[in-house]
Amino acid sequence: MNIVSVFFCAASETARDVAESYVCEDIGTLPSHPLEALTISNVHVSLPDMSKANGATSTKFLHMLEAYVDDFIQLVQTKDPKVLMHCSRALMHGIHSVFPPPAVTGHSGKEPISGKKLLESKGLWEIRKEILGWMMDGVTRWIELSKKKQKRSSPSSRQ
Repeated sequence: MNIVSVFFCAASETARDVAESYVCEDIGTLPSHPLEALTISNVHVSLPDMSKANGATSTKFLHMLEAYVDDFIQLVQTKDPKVLMHCSRALMHGIHSVFPPPAVTGHSGKEPISGKKLLESKGLWEIRKEILGWMMDGVTRWIELSKKKQKRSSPSSRQ
């Protein structure tokens, strides 16, 4: 890994930390973000009832936020669309606090949050989603290699 990558990863981790601090704010207190609507689907999904959960899973919602180079991965277990919107806002404001958009700084680089990817529905909250080559299933809490990765790592593909 070269020195530029190391600094970029450190900045990404800082953005992750800022976003994580925003997630800890009270639900509904974060300002709206211009791209937030591209993270919420109008499709209703049936999620397991967590009201009967106990122990560590009895919290209002479970949350994890990680960064891998320039990919931000956020996992949330909740049935509340307000929580999903809050987490979307937290992540986008966290990214923009460390990587401001060109409209703020006047730089000629790209937008730090890819509108193109969001328009392709890659930023939607989903129950089952491929993340960095892994299929994550939020209902069953299983992960598995994506079909594409399975095919590439099968013995027949190595010949």
